[in-house]
Amino acid sequence: MLRLVGLFLCLALSATLASADITFGPDPRALDNAAVFDARDPLRRAEWTALKKSGVTVIDLNPTFVMRVELARASEGGTLLPRYPGTYLDDADLANLRARVAEGFTLNYDAGIALSADRCAIGDPAKLGVAAARAEYTHVVSLLHRADIPVAEISIDGPFLRLVQGSQKGFSCASGTRNRAGQRLSDGAEGKSRAFAAAAVHAYIEELTAQITARQSRPPAVSLTINLPNWREGRLASANWPDLQTSISDMLVSFAAHRQGAGQLVTWIRIDYPACYLAGTARCGGGTADTFAAKMAALWRASRGVNGTRPPPAFAVIANDTGGRVACMPPQAIPLFLAYRNYRDQSITRDSPAPAPDAYTTPDRACQIAQRDGPDRQFINRSFAYAQSLTKGPLAARLRQADPSLKISRIAFQSWGISPMSNLWYIGQIRRYAEQQ
Repeated sequence: MLRLVGLFLCLALSATLASADITFGPDPRALDNAAVFDARDPLRRAEWTALKKSGVTVIDLNPTFVMRVELARASEGGTLLPRYPGTYLDDADLANLRARVAEGFTLNYDAGIALSADRCAIGDPAKLGVAAARAEYTHVVSLLHRADIPVAEISIDGPFLRLVQGSQKGFSCASGTRNRAGQRLSDGAEGKSRAFAAAAVHAYIEELTAQITARQSRPPAVSLTINLPNWREGRLASANWPDLQTSISDMLVSFAAHRQGAGQLVTWIRIDYPACYLAGTARCGGGTADTFAAKMAALWRASRGVNGTRPPPAFAVIANDTGGRVACMPPQAIPLFLAYRNYRDQSITRDSPAPAPDAYTTPDRACQIAQRDGPDRQFINRSFAYAQSLTKGPLAARLRQADPSLKISRIAFQSWGISPMSNLWYIGQIRRYAEQQ
């Protein structure tokens, strides 16, 4: 009898989750991080056409694709440090992205990067939020608008962890002046209270959506990306940061108090929970499927009140895993967003100024094939197995048991890490996955 009940449970859950939307987030560190948007090449044209035909029409764009100054780092005498050409999309690349949008793709901009650095010194939460939104619009989003690219959605990546006490999110107001690798971060070392963080993020959302809406025909949808393994939830500690004492459910309750009557609904809660955290090993700070389900259920319940009496946000999960590199690939690159280039000058160290793109060589064809067929293949296989488990498999059943009302309405395939080396290859893999659903 119990087996029969379990079967019906899985079937019911599959019916509600199998139709989840799928989105594509290109990797800014990939070898073709700019070229992927240029569909004049017949192979790229065919892949983009097939991706759209498969039903995948949302592009999740990391801000580092567009950012031309180091917005997350402390300025030097009020001057933001420039990024090297070749580490971001230039005007011609943005025109290629605009062409993809004109063909029916929509752009989801991954926001939040300006909730850091010089803004951390601002003592009033509303002023901090407004200053961050204006800085981000000026230095990042305005470049999209200048290229006639509308922003259909903003997904604010880890906004509360960029501010709250105990967080060690890179470039956050609580992470000190340098990270473990010695890179310079913000000057804010203590972080902000839960109440401060809630008010600042609310002000940031209101100002950034106002800036965007004033310059395009429709306001952007709003979503929050929650880096769930890093959050505490009741007795379930953060997987990585023991000093973080704030629970994500409490954080959302504080945030919701500011959102009553707010102009824009929070349409999505996107959960960033890499598959390696479910493996029960120390590779990603430990964790189990039971921890995942408990934190997801708590987040689901707390998020029901984010929009007050209006419809609550839907849930999306970023289905990815950690990547890796084969031995013939270069060591960690300087700068990070040229991760697959070798230095011509081997005397360059992490303490040296970042070399220009023409100081690099590209790995040979054999090495690229080894990367694609090794770490990148493992990355994609684990990502797809994770997505399948979330929508039709054991994880779906665990989530349903944790809270019968919990639904996953979107799967986001995106990478901000080392794998995959090729975004064009990534498109092809995601397209084939979508066609099979």
